[in-house]
Amino acid sequence: MTSFVGHLIILFIIGVVSLIFHELGHITASRWNRAEQIYLIIGAGKQIFTFTIGRLIVRIQQLFFMHFVTVSNRDKTYTSKERIVISIMGPAFSILLAVFFYSLFYFYFSVYVVYIGFLFNIWLAFFNLIPLKIGQKATDGYIIYKTLTNSR
Repeated sequence: MTSFVGHLIILFIIGVVSLIFHELGHITASRWNRAEQIYLIIGAGKQIFTFTIGRLIVRIQQLFFMHFVTVSNRDKTYTSKERIVISIMGPAFSILLAVFFYSLFYFYFSVYVVYIGFLFNIWLAFFNLIPLKIGQKATDGYIIYKTLTNSR
């Protein structure tokens, strides 16, 4: 039982770190494209606190493991290419983290939890590239698809 609970805690930590790293990809691309304000919203529900680091405004909400989103703004509208780059950088960062976890697993720690970190990030990258929209929530793939189909 202790081993199961320990694995759940570690997986929970890997999940949160992986989602933050995914959003860091969007933040990086937003900064490259000269975003004036970048919002990182972590969680759902009631807001717990907010802090600012330069152009980045981070908002932490109660259920911090359920919802991660990055939104960036600037006066000049993003071009189609810029929107695609911002969207694809989340999955690209997830793939980078998957490579890191796999390398850790293969070369240093042949531990199940490290391998799960690899699998979770591969899933996160490829799932986010599937064009899906449910309500107001859209995957990166959906944003890319809409950008490509609207630019024609």
